[in-house]
Amino acid sequence: MLVIQEPVQPTIGGPAGPSGPQSPRHRGAIRTALLIVIGVALAIPVIAITSTPRATPTLTAGASQPPEASSGAKKDKGLKTGNGLGLGRANGKGNGNGGLKGNGTARGPITIRAISGSQISVATEDGWTRTIVVTSATTITKGGQPISVGDLHVGDQIRFSQVRNADGSYAITAIAVPVPTAGGEVTAVDASSITVKGRAGVTRVITVTDATVYQLGKAPGSKADVKVGQHVIAQGTATADSFTATRVRVSLPAVAGVVSGTTVDSITITRRDGSTTVIHLSDKTTFEVRGKDAASLSDFAVGDRVEAEGVMRADGSMDAAAVEGGRKTPKAPKASGAPGTSAQPD
Repeated sequence: MLVIQEPVQPTIGGPAGPSGPQSPRHRGAIRTALLIVIGVALAIPVIAITSTPRATPTLTAGASQPPEASSGAKKDKGLKTGNGLGLGRANGKGNGNGGLKGNGTARGPITIRAISGSQISVATEDGWTRTIVVTSATTITKGGQPISVGDLHVGDQIRFSQVRNADGSYAITAIAVPVPTAGGEVTAVDASSITVKGRAGVTRVITVTDATVYQLGKAPGSKADVKVGQHVIAQGTATADSFTATRVRVSLPAVAGVVSGTTVDSITITRRDGSTTVIHLSDKTTFEVRGKDAASLSDFAVGDRVEAEGVMRADGSMDAAAVEGGRKTPKAPKASGAPGTSAQPD
């Protein structure tokens, strides 16, 4: 007789073979899986925290970031620009007359906020402030013309230059009050106005009066020196639709080179390209020599470097309105025989 027996199903509580669900191997696999699940669950918040971007502070309308604090060792740099007049930037802290109130950087026009005797409080729109002191040695100008401290007013925009004293403070050497300017190529001249065309092609009428001062280059001039085709720069007062000139300067061509010869009424120079130019002189020509108060033709010698401005003739020579230069100063030869030095040729 053939007997077929059905397979016996294991019970939960019954004994299990080596590979059954209750075997040590099976229980170890379950524990390992649980540990992995728990580890992943704990890691997710950590990843979320570390990957959350740092919040960026926002500024309300009209506010600005505060300036970074300086170390306190830096001094006021004097707001210097290329022409030595202060305008637009200062760093760090200072002391004495050169002191800054506040840290960081100042930019923009410098405006007078208060005047008390010789002390002038100035500020910029971004919060930089300073008090400067005017002395008898301070030169004050407005539109290039000398004025006194009493001619300064609250609201004036200024530039200033200074020198540093031995104690770390600063002495104000010059204050300049800029004035509105207008200029361009002259297209018309009449009794009371000069019409110019600017770089953008915009035409502007400059009103002139009997009080208007004229310059021909760097030399004094007159209204007769203003001609169609020349370029002028005017300083004065401006409104929305008018400009009245207090000063008009006629721009002149300039030449420069080394003096190769002189006569009683001319200077010949050799230019950088090797060409020569004759500079014609007259009783109206002004002379300026570095380091000398009153100069004349006799102060220019062969080998001096000069620059002249005036009206060019058709032959390429110039009728000079002004000539300026500095005496050639030969370098002294170094003494031979000293350690690290050698004699230099003259």
